Amino acid sequence: MVGINIISDNVARRICTSPQEAKKVIVALLETIIEEVNEGNVVRIQDLGIFQRRPMKAMRVKSVKGGKIIQIPPRKKLVFEPTYKIKYL
Repeated sequence: MVGINIISDNVARRICTSPQEAKKVIVALLETIIEEVNEGNVVRIQDLGIFQRRPMKAMRVKSVKGGKIIQIPPRKKLVFEPTYKIKYL
């Protein structure tokens, strides 16, 4: 698994800056994406994909522990749809 430190090192090398500055930019980008999606906006990044929230219906499921039927309320889940370049490499 690749973490933010490895990614920021790679970005820093590509744009000739320090890893700390690259990490700040990456963190700011991720925070902005999260804020926009949580506000209900669709975030589309070219060559990466689309981040959005989709509504899910209420569900009735069987509990693993007791076997009882429990109700799960409707909610919105985060969905990422990768672009063709990522999906079929």
